[in-house]
Amino acid sequence: MKVFEGKTLRVLFDPPLSGFENMSRDEVLWEGLAESEVLVLRFFQWREKTLSVGRFQKTEEIDRDYLKCHCIPLVRRPTGGRAILHDEEVTLSLVLPGNELSPRQSYEALKQVLRDALERVGVAVDGEVVNVPPYLASPACFSLTFPHELTVRGKKIAGIAQARGREGSLFQISLPLFIDREQFASCFRKKNVVLEELERNFVSLSELGFDGRRRASIERKIVESFHRQWGVEIKEDEWKKEEENRNQMLLREKYSLSSYHEER
Repeated sequence: MKVFEGKTLRVLFDPPLSGFENMSRDEVLWEGLAESEVLVLRFFQWREKTLSVGRFQKTEEIDRDYLKCHCIPLVRRPTGGRAILHDEEVTLSLVLPGNELSPRQSYEALKQVLRDALERVGVAVDGEVVNVPPYLASPACFSLTFPHELTVRGKKIAGIAQARGREGSLFQISLPLFIDREQFASCFRKKNVVLEELERNFVSLSELGFDGRRRASIERKIVESFHRQWGVEIKEDEWKKEEENRNQMLLREKYSLSSYHEER
């Protein structure tokens, strides 16, 4: 990828955090593009099962009573897309400076990196998406398969969402190691419809034979693939004090407010 060749990819590894802090941290990194030309790759985990919804997604199809009964927080992502029940998965975000690439070109470039990494851990990704007739009104991300996404034998294996601003783009990627389709579908009012879609259109990495305990191996392969595919220099890093301070402020003033996540 000549656009980023020779640039630095700053890599962060975060411990399990709440969904609210995970989204707040990604927004802080995205905001930081105004002051930096560095690409940022962040790997993170979920402290508890969490349902995330896209930035503009309406929430009337969410079963709030089920979420409350099972202590599943609802969090709104800064990126678009539809709802994902996060649990045991490889989750990462990517911040790209500039807008030299179109949204479609950005997706394609990122997909090449992810495909390369997955194939190096033994997951054979489809060369192109097999058209799966989606229920277009579905509120669940893994019910739908679009051309920019990754599939194995015609079934989706990852959720990829993007947000673009004047300074650059933020991607958020979810690669589930396991999936509890019953619980995922139960988060929605039309549970039976969503359950049928998940059974037909999605497959987790463990169902493809990948050992879910090898999360770190996929993370490392993804980092290596960015270097190999895009020609970026890798720099593992820590959070800066000013970033931590901004995160705490954003968490307090935005992501800790239930009204932000629920209203639309």
